[in-house]
Amino acid sequence: MFGENKKIREIVPVERNDAHRLIEECMLCANIAAARLLEAAELPALYRIHEGPNPNKLENLREYLSEVGLYLPGGDKPAPQDYQHVLIQLVDRPDRHLLQTMLIRSMMQAVYQPENLGHFGLGFPAYTHFTSPIRRYPDLLVHRGIRFLIRNKPGKHVIREDDAKPLPKNRIYPYQLSDMVDFGVNCSAAERRADAASYSVMDWLKCEYMKDRVGDEFTGTVSSVTSFGLFVELNDIYIEGLVHITELSNDYYHFDPVRHCLEGERTRNIYHLGDTVEVRIVRVDLDDKKIDLQMVGVMPGRKPGKHKARKKSQGAKKSSNRSQSDAGNAAAKPSRKKKRGGKSAANRDTGSGAASKKASKKTRGKKGGAGNPAHKKKAGASKPKSGKNTPGKNTQGKNKPQGSSRR
Repeated sequence: MFGENKKIREIVPVERNDAHRLIEECMLCANIAAARLLEAAELPALYRIHEGPNPNKLENLREYLSEVGLYLPGGDKPAPQDYQHVLIQLVDRPDRHLLQTMLIRSMMQAVYQPENLGHFGLGFPAYTHFTSPIRRYPDLLVHRGIRFLIRNKPGKHVIREDDAKPLPKNRIYPYQLSDMVDFGVNCSAAERRADAASYSVMDWLKCEYMKDRVGDEFTGTVSSVTSFGLFVELNDIYIEGLVHITELSNDYYHFDPVRHCLEGERTRNIYHLGDTVEVRIVRVDLDDKKIDLQMVGVMPGRKPGKHKARKKSQGAKKSSNRSQSDAGNAAAKPSRKKKRGGKSAANRDTGSGAASKKASKKTRGKKGGAGNPAHKKKAGASKPKSGKNTPGKNTQGKNKPQGSSRR
């Protein structure tokens, strides 16, 4: 929400109500009906395709779910009903937001293509984009196809007005299957670029919102664990920053991609996905759209709750000033920080934002790009062993998990 001078006054989640749900259901029905019509007419068209889970991520997902007492049925090829089985069990869990994100990240990205393979995430055998809040070129192609059918191939469910004359196909819909293949590739890529641009703007706005809070401490939740550090979402303000591995205690940390944790070799300190932690904001970089955090403490067993913004103390100010010379950043993450119900059904489709989010975070492990003197010193101190993540080894951007996107 914006205040005076077009500055963000506060960040609040978007809540869905019955009106939203009703509109979403109508939009879904319209998209399904359009897909069925085009498929029955055997007209080359663009469908919204979402294939099943990524085989490379499915095993890790199952192992992680077993760690938290959950089970995903379905074997090597789980069905949408199997995912729904897990989602039902998350309703009353305090960590449901993180677990839902894990489920989404295990899926493939949604794309546009002329071969109808169905939509796994929605559980529909045929789905296209006939109507959506954001008008897309694929929508326009579907409209042209339907107009051609109305004018030239009326039937039981397609009725032409008496004064509507037939239109030749080469005038209204001069497309072959090969054209649709090209359209699908280009439209999918354009969607990724558009998402990346919108996320970049939101990252900048969130950084601007936080720039006057350097030195303040917040309660947050570990939202992602990577080989280069911990992404922490600040509770109630839905902004994410990075606790770089060099900000953790003086130890070698092993990254476990299955358990989603960092474990210290000497101290055996473990940072898990979903941990509630206290962090301090030490740097906000508007140019790179990144936020650096410093670990203050871990609170095992604490549920995510209201954030506490404590004014910087003398020590915090000094720590903040020292940290200004460091360069380990994490971009404040965008819209996925809203509650899942905040997006409309026609825009909640899995896939389009994942690539853009990944691209926006490829440089996050580089400690800003300005360089970190302390980091460089540590890099030559000892040679890290294979498979270990040390303060001297910078791998940020390689393992950041992907998020979800639009239908």
